[in-house]
Amino acid sequence: MTVPRKSKYTQAKPMTPDLEFKRAKQVAAYRQACRHSVEAFVDLCVKIEDPDAIAKNPEAPDIVIPFELWPEQREILQNFEDERLLIVLKARQLGLTWLTLAYCLWHMIFKPGFTVVGLSRGEDEAKELIRRLKFILENAPKWLIQPAKDKHPDWTGPTWDDQVLNIKILHPGGSTARFLGEAASKDSGRSFTA
Repeated sequence: MTVPRKSKYTQAKPMTPDLEFKRAKQVAAYRQACRHSVEAFVDLCVKIEDPDAIAKNPEAPDIVIPFELWPEQREILQNFEDERLLIVLKARQLGLTWLTLAYCLWHMIFKPGFTVVGLSRGEDEAKELIRRLKFILENAPKWLIQPAKDKHPDWTGPTWDDQVLNIKILHPGGSTARFLGEAASKDSGRSFTA
């Protein structure tokens, strides 16, 4: 098994909520790094569920861990960026679903109007994609994006809202990016440009 490589972006100390709005230069540098690099975005902003902690105790509060990318996952991110059409042959438990969701979210946050349609075998699997994407958003830094329902009063950046089978990123100025989870069928995704 390959050991995850430490990223140059994970060296930064996490900001507490009290400091988030006071450290504007650092926040601007983080946002700029995230805007220009999906790798920086994942390293700085994406947290996932720890499968080992879940196996031991699904109710444990310490299931949230930083997404520390393996070299192969970094290579896949680069392939996502370089290739318009890409098929990935994969096994289970490689973190590819989390990686793909993080990549989609990066586009949704930094490209207003971006639409993703996540097709799954059935509705339960589509709901699981939405649940995982919501998990990433709930654990994202508040200097990047905030939930629409309880955003900071001074916040002028993007917010997010969720429903059973979709998540919307609401951008300043009124544009919306969205992720739609759908069960696979012959008409899935037909009315959307994604």
